[in-house]
Amino acid sequence: MNINVMKIFFVFIGGGIGALSRYGLSGYIYKHTSINFPFGTLAVNSIALFLLGLFWGFIEHFSFSSTFNVFFVIGFVGGFSTLASYLFETLQMLEDGQLSWSLLNILATNVLGFVALIVGIYFSKSILSYIK
Repeated sequence: MNINVMKIFFVFIGGGIGALSRYGLSGYIYKHTSINFPFGTLAVNSIALFLLGLFWGFIEHFSFSSTFNVFFVIGFVGGFSTLASYLFETLQMLEDGQLSWSLLNILATNVLGFVALIVGIYFSKSILSYIK
């Protein structure tokens, strides 16, 4: 099988797993919160950035195949995170006159996402120093 066809296949599989994971996790969170705020999307995007940071830290010390990189980063993380939902929900809050909630969503998503990315990188480095 051609390497490019294999990579496309792994993006497809990873993206499907990521999208199903996003759907399940965000749906679970929405079902268990009563505040009209997109906590599910916020959690999913923060977790995606944490996983990306964790993986990024491991890349510096382990040699992953390009197929796995494509599967995980482009496929799974790309399918799991959801910029479109984040922006759409923020716009809906603005249209509903919820300026403070929409601003909180923008701030929380960017701050928590950045922190999650840094924490993921830190965790990978901590794990690596522990197993050396």
